[in-house]
Order: sequence, then C-alpha cells, then structure tokens
Amino acid sequence: MPAFTEAIARRDFAVPAYPAAALRLRRLIASDNYGVAQVCDVIAADPVLAATVLRLANSSVYRLEGSPITALGRAIHRIGVRSLATVATAAGVGAQACARGPLMDLKFAVWRRSVTTALICQKLAAARDLDPEEAFLAGLLHGFGRTVAAACLEKLLGTNAPSRPLSPAEWFAMIDEHRATLAQLVAERWELPQELASAIGAAPGSDLALARLLETADDVARAIDQNLPLEGLNLHDREKTLLIEFSRGLPDAIAALVDVPAGNRPPPPSAVAKPVTTLKGEVRDAELLVTDLRGRAASALRATALSADGMRMLSDRPMQEGSLVHVNVAREPKPLKIWVSVMLSAPEGGAFRVEVQLFTPSRELRAEWLELFQVGSAGHPAAS
Repeated sequence: MPAFTEAIARRDFAVPAYPAAALRLRRLIASDNYGVAQVCDVIAADPVLAATVLRLANSSVYRLEGSPITALGRAIHRIGVRSLATVATAAGVGAQACARGPLMDLKFAVWRRSVTTALICQKLAAARDLDPEEAFLAGLLHGFGRTVAAACLEKLLGTNAPSRPLSPAEWFAMIDEHRATLAQLVAERWELPQELASAIGAAPGSDLALARLLETADDVARAIDQNLPLEGLNLHDREKTLLIEFSRGLPDAIAALVDVPAGNRPPPPSAVAKPVTTLKGEVRDAELLVTDLRGRAASALRATALSADGMRMLSDRPMQEGSLVHVNVAREPKPLKIWVSVMLSAPEGGAFRVEVQLFTPSRELRAEWLELFQVGSAGHPAAS
C-alpha cells in the first residue's frame, strides 16, 4: 500500500500523548516524597486506571489466595508502587489503542500482542540482569509502534482502501515494516531514556541486552498467538521453565490489562477478511453447555463443534475477536475450566458463531481437551 509508506515518510500520523496518570505517577515516584494515599489519589482520579489496577491485583498473577481486593490501597500494596507506573502507561495507551473503526479487530489483536510481549519481558528480565519495570515498558512500546501504524492505516482507508479485504497476516506484515521506526519515535516524543528508544528501534540480532530480550519476548508472544506449545520454543531451560510456570497466570493478567471495547452498538464494517473457519484439522459435532465465567460477558453459550484445540459456539451476542474468555465446559465427571482466545465472531441466523482456541494450555490440559474431543458429546449435558 504505497500511500501508507508515503504517510510514514512524511510523518502523517498521530503519536498519542504520554498518559497523564502515568506521568503524574512517575513524577511522584521520582520525588521520593510520597505515601500510599497520594498514589491512591492519582489512580482514583482516572476511573479506567483504577479499574485496571483492581482487576490486575485480583488476577492470579498477584492474588494467590484470600478474598478479592476491593480497596485501591490494598491493590497498591499487592502490585507495588513501581509496577503501578507501568500499569498506568498500559491503561492509558490501551484506551486509545482499540478505538472503533474498520480495523478495530486488527488493532485489538495488535494491542494484545503488545501487552503479552510486555508481560513476558517483565518475567524474563531478572534472569537477564535487567530491570523488570523498564523491560515491561520497553515491551509495551516495542508493540505500540504497531498500534500507531494500524491507526495510520485506518485513517487512509477512506481514500486508499485496498482492492480486497486483507487477512490479519497481510495487515500485520504491512505494519511490521514500520514498527521499529514508529516505536522509536514514540519513545523520543515521550522523552524516554535514549537506551530505551535504541532498544525498541533496534534491528534483529542487536548486541543490546534489552533489544535481545524484546526480540525473544515478541517471538514468544507470536508463538502464543499461534497456539504453539511453550515447551517447543528455542529458549534456555531456565527461561522455558519460567515461562511455562508464568503461562498459568498469563491469560488472567492479559485479560486484566487488555479491556474489551465497551458498547452495545454493532461493530463497524471490518476491513479485515474473515476466514470461513479458524478450527484446524478434524472437527466433530458436539452439544455442550458452556458458561462464560466473566461476570459482565455473553450468556447463553452452546458448543456445537470441537477440534483438537478449539471449539465452535453459538452466542446471543458478538464477542471481540482476540479477547480472552474464561469458560466452564460441562462434562462428566467434572466440568472443565479453561481460558480461550476468540478467533472468529460472525453473525449466524439470529445469533453469533464464535470460534475459540485454547490459550496457553498446559500439557495436562491439552490431554484433557484431546480426551474430550475424542469422546465427543456422548454422556455430556445437552444445551437447552
């Protein structure tokens, strides 16, 4: 798309301002003269940030046991003040990253990849003698270059739309040509340290330790998006063990940081080509009750087909493609609780056909799912 390359060359794109709440927190922390009450005031003044902090504090990454946290003060103690500044950055730019438009599905997928990369950077940083919070911010900005590129592309669609809808892979390939340049520009506009800007703009194979971590984390995030087992990744044994352990809480953390766009209006016409199906390999008919364990999410779910790593359901409302959903699948002798990634959401009759894929399943969960797939729906409660 020549118009896209030309727009990047003449810098005809918007770089969002550094999130105000994150800036206030960073200045407050840098002053070394603050208390929890002052941090609470900054967070409470931003409802989106406050909700994100509470969700994250109650995620499995931070909450191992005990009753849910409802007070910001307790959430701050649990997450840690330094981590809150990076959480505030994620919440601030995330609110702008997934605005409604013809590329909304693509922008949501791009933003989820950014957050996944940031969380992986944070987890692996200490093992590489790097600062975890700086690594999180670097991972976030590394992918935020894609977000800026996607917004630029969306702006051009009115006058320079491609002759046919492009697949997610085609859009991603176009975006990735300019990711590094735009990520580095964001870091410069936000007046972040030069070493951070250099790392997120580095070419593959860089000698910079932070850049090498970003390259590893982005590769892992891509593998997760493609539902590849973490055991098969080319990592040091220590890092592989860390990620396999971390993957148990990863979907909960992503869901806490990546808020699904709100609103009951129908989604705008998409410029992203939708496949006929996303289920791979053999697909078997099924009739299973599925309960969405998110309190605010879709109801009346019914599984109609299973694959070796996914499921087709009917829903009474659309789901955001790329979002993560915690579901309970009815089976005997006990139900199966799993995290799934929404791969496809399309109208079908008076309802919506939703296809999902297992998200970072353990070996044990993969085995359980394969058993469910092989048995089929026999002996399981039928949906009403």
